[in-house]
Amino acid sequence: MPKKIILVLVPFILLGTIKSSVAQDIFSYSYRSADGLDTDVIKCITQDSLGFIWIGSDDGLFRFDGVNFERYAEGAPGNFFKEFVKTSDGKLLGVHDMGVYVINPDIQKPTFIPLFVGNRSISDSTIWYPKHVFEDSRKRLWISEPQSLIKYEKGSWKRYAFGPEDNTTSFVRSFNYLDLDDGRLLMVSNPGNYFVYNETTDSFKRLSSSHHFVTYDIRKIG
Repeated sequence: MPKKIILVLVPFILLGTIKSSVAQDIFSYSYRSADGLDTDVIKCITQDSLGFIWIGSDDGLFRFDGVNFERYAEGAPGNFFKEFVKTSDGKLLGVHDMGVYVINPDIQKPTFIPLFVGNRSISDSTIWYPKHVFEDSRKRLWISEPQSLIKYEKGSWKRYAFGPEDNTTSFVRSFNYLDLDDGRLLMVSNPGNYFVYNETTDSFKRLSSSHHFVTYDIRKIG
C-alpha cells in the first residue's frame, strides 16, 4: 500500500528546502519598485485565466501584462495582501487585511467583488484580518483569522474561536488545513497544536501531542 506523507512546513524545514533546491536552465528577470511595481515587499503571485500575472504585496494589488504594472486599489482596500486562492469552481480569490475578494479577469477592466468584507475588530457581520483561505473536499471554505477561523458553506458562515495558546505570532499565517484520506479535516494552529473537525458535533477536537513547532503550512505529499 503506498504511504501518504504529511509535510509540515516550520521555519527551519522551509529554509533547508530552499537551500537544497537546484535550478535547471532557469532564466529569471528581476522587477523592483524602479520598474513601476511601487514596492519590493511581495507576498504572493498567480496567473489568471487570461494569462495576466497578479502580484499581492504590502502596498496592495498589481497586475502585470508582460510590460507594465498596474495597481488596483479597489481590489485590496486593506493594502496588505496575504495570498491568492483558486477554487474548484474557477474563482480567483484575493486575500488581504480587509477581506476576501473575487477577482474577475478582463483584458480592459477587471472587476473585484467582496466575498467577505473585513474589519479591524471582530464582529458578527465581518471577518477580522484574514490570513489564509482553504477549500476542503466538500467545497467549503475555511478562513483563518488571528484567533479564530470561519467556515463558509452554502452562502452562510460560522466562526470558531480558540484560546490564547493557539493565537498566531505571525502577520501572515494563523490556522492551516489538510484533507485527510478518511474524509476528515485536519487543522493546525500557528503555535503547532493539531485539531480534527467533527462533522457530527460541528466542533474541533484537539489531538494530544508532545511536539509543538511554529507551523506556517501543512501539505500532503505522495
